[in-house]
Amino acid sequence: MHTHRIQINFTIIQFLLWFSWGTFGLFYIAYLEDLGYSSKLIALTIILSTVFGIMGQYVLGFISDKTSKIKHVFLGALFMLILFVIGFGFAAKHVLPMIMIMSLIGFVWLPLESLLDSWILSTKGLDTSLYGFMRAGASFGFAIMTLFFGGFVIKYGYDIIVYAYVITAGFLWIMAFLTKTDTIKEPHTKEKIYVKSLLKNKAYIAILIYSMLLFITHMGVNNFYIYIFKNIGGNASHIGISAAFAAFTEVIGFVYARRIISKIAPLKIFLIVGFITFLRVYLLTVATTPTQAILTAILQGIGFSLFLASFKLYVVKITPTRLLASAQTIAAGVTFGLSSIVASLLGGFLIDDYGIGRFYDILNLVALIALIYIGLLFYMDYKKRKSLTE
Repeated sequence: MHTHRIQINFTIIQFLLWFSWGTFGLFYIAYLEDLGYSSKLIALTIILSTVFGIMGQYVLGFISDKTSKIKHVFLGALFMLILFVIGFGFAAKHVLPMIMIMSLIGFVWLPLESLLDSWILSTKGLDTSLYGFMRAGASFGFAIMTLFFGGFVIKYGYDIIVYAYVITAGFLWIMAFLTKTDTIKEPHTKEKIYVKSLLKNKAYIAILIYSMLLFITHMGVNNFYIYIFKNIGGNASHIGISAAFAAFTEVIGFVYARRIISKIAPLKIFLIVGFITFLRVYLLTVATTPTQAILTAILQGIGFSLFLASFKLYVVKITPTRLLASAQTIAAGVTFGLSSIVASLLGGFLIDDYGIGRFYDILNLVALIALIYIGLLFYMDYKKRKSLTE
């Protein structure tokens, strides 16, 4: 298949992946809250789903590296996800079955994006600097769906999230199946490369720590959107509009990511993202209306797109192709997994026992720590580069 056509296909796949997830992933927490589950039980559900997701990151990433068949692993995981979401439709109103099925959903959902990224970035002949443009398709798909879908949920009820996901994810599976690619081949070597070698890469570990701190704030907001908006008079429709604002902004960020990354060093981009994230959390804290909260999502979109595009390419540069899937899935496990667990623990207990205000205080503190941490990394890198030129 022609390289240009493959790029278009991957952009469409990214679009459909997040277009479909915008029907279920954004609203299932609001659905559970609507069914009467407490924030602690919802937090437990998110935590278990995330723990299983981290396991899935490692298992599916390992299988991909061993077999060199990332596409097949992606298709298998997506097919299982569709089946599990169907199961959620039957299990949602029963506590234990709901928790079990959400754990299985986490196991296959969390690795999907990193598997797709690895598939894209390991495809022979593709210009990896165009990753930002292809990833913009994901944000655009998510924005289109969430902008209107919240209204459908209000009108037709939460059961619609299951039907909508199964249909849209079915189109995604077909599109991915029809996309034919060749994988980059590394020179043959007898040297064994183990996943644990990633843990010896200081730059890799340093940026993983930063990404975890950064995304504790992102996941804290995303996981408890329904409580944030209900606190200021909002509903599920406002959640969708806010997510759409963030996603539309991400589209712009991803489209211009290639130009920005070519002119600004990664650590400087990460520092800028740290400041944007801190500002977003603070403004969300002082918001008193749904409109004000929705507008802060613009900052989230800018920060998320700049960070993700830079982060993905940064990981590609510092890891061998044979470990690319593992490096991306571990990074995703830390960024979206561990951070989600911490954020869920904080939100689940703080909101129930102390109120949303104390939850905001902790998010602001974590955002400040992340900003200081990346500032120190940037300063140490600056001093190192300066000493080399003297």
